[in-house]
Amino acid sequence: MESAAPAVEKNVYALSPRDVEYLQKHLKLERITGELRPAPNDETVAFSSSGERPRRLRSVTLSGQSDHQRAKAIDHLRDKISKWARCTHRSLITVLGLYISPGEVPILRLVSAGPELSVLEYSLHLPKEDVAAYRVQACKDIAAGIDYLHARSLVHGAIRASNILVKEGGACCLGEFSSEDVPSQHTLTTYASWMAPEIASYKSFHNLVVDHYRREGYYGEYRTDSDMFAFGCTMYELYMGRPPPPIRIPYHKVKDFYGLTQLFRTSTEEEQKLIPPRMLKDITLLLGYVPAARPNATIVRDWLDNPSLPRRRGGTPILAKDDARKLARSLSQTKI
Repeated sequence: MESAAPAVEKNVYALSPRDVEYLQKHLKLERITGELRPAPNDETVAFSSSGERPRRLRSVTLSGQSDHQRAKAIDHLRDKISKWARCTHRSLITVLGLYISPGEVPILRLVSAGPELSVLEYSLHLPKEDVAAYRVQACKDIAAGIDYLHARSLVHGAIRASNILVKEGGACCLGEFSSEDVPSQHTLTTYASWMAPEIASYKSFHNLVVDHYRREGYYGEYRTDSDMFAFGCTMYELYMGRPPPPIRIPYHKVKDFYGLTQLFRTSTEEEQKLIPPRMLKDITLLLGYVPAARPNATIVRDWLDNPSLPRRRGGTPILAKDDARKLARSLSQTKI
């Protein structure tokens, strides 16, 4: 009996002929000449190797199965690029547009004028005595970029160390935003360590009756809360050289919102050894299970500028009164 042929994994970045047709008809695409040079540590990124100004290209996915859904995803991505183009902060990459990589399997790529080195790669070349101060400055740069976006109701969705890029002179900037609003299963699996627990299983999260998520209608999309969680993971990476293990809500034990407020991540001996105490406290707060209790980027910037400021859990949760009382009682009893 013949063995079954191995399943061929679908290329999540591949464009269909109808996708290509729609893109060429409705968008002004970037022109890239010469071959693309792949990034050494990120299979979704390439760089133009022609004589023109260097360009960074990141593969993006389009959601939807039908032609209509895919066209809507393209229009939405175009709108995102337009909004990003109006952002001029020093801690944001400059996104220029879209490009279709030719070939047997065409791929859609975001084109930017960003630098090549990631923050971890750059850190490897620093003198040992400069690393500690640079990590703090990198966190400040990242917080400034996130704060700028969130003040304009923009969510990034792809904050991780490999997507924090270093400009000439050492300043950091946020790399390309996520092309997705709701992460696909491929994204959830590939970037599990940076995914906030409310995103990982949003249907189960709904059952905990977290009021401001339930009332507004939540379908697992990236939010400012999940950006801050990913920021905490990125800060962790800067010190540990790797992201934290995926943090998930134990739904078999936690049945309601009050149970969620009782969950706290405990640091390991290795983390306590490698991460300065104040920074570890900041990371712990950012990796909290209650989304609205995570500090925002402005608060984190203040903490980094003034380490003596007292740490507290989160901003201003929008909660039902009973839930708010439970949360307040829980947080007031928690020492940090």
